[in-house]
Amino acid sequence: MLKKIRYIEFDTEDRAIEFVKKNPSGIELIKDPSIEIQLAAIEVDALCIEFIKNPSVNAQLSAVMRNPSTIRFIKNPNISAQFIAVYADGYLIRFIDNPDESVKNLAVRRTPDAIRYIKNPSKELMSIAMRNNDSLYQIPGSANDLVFETITTCCYYIEGDSYE
Repeated sequence: MLKKIRYIEFDTEDRAIEFVKKNPSGIELIKDPSIEIQLAAIEVDALCIEFIKNPSVNAQLSAVMRNPSTIRFIKNPNISAQFIAVYADGYLIRFIDNPDESVKNLAVRRTPDAIRYIKNPSKELMSIAMRNNDSLYQIPGSANDLVFETITTCCYYIEGDSYE
């Protein structure tokens, strides 16, 4: 049986702001909190974005700038929030459903190993990951292309996909 949430109503927005400043996670008890209320709660605790149903773009950006890992709590994050999170930690790409190609590119450039969290990475992304990964042994000359083709083929084989 679903539990029905009872919302708290405030006579002024200032009282609602005062409430969330004392209890940021209490924002989930406010139906459709205004941007100002969202920002007041996030200013105290960025993790409370988890309790905001549809956070505004400003709330998303504020939360992710304070704590990049909050991206995991945002459904369909704004592309700017995606960039901020991934710039701070490329591995955070794993918490973004359907990231923009430019966000994937940034994640792999910042953290080459983050490619493991990207579904069906393009050949270009795999190439960026290989070229930016200091731990990969670089073979001089045209052998690099052969190594790249071998690795990409193996990656597709392991995933169970066919390589085109």
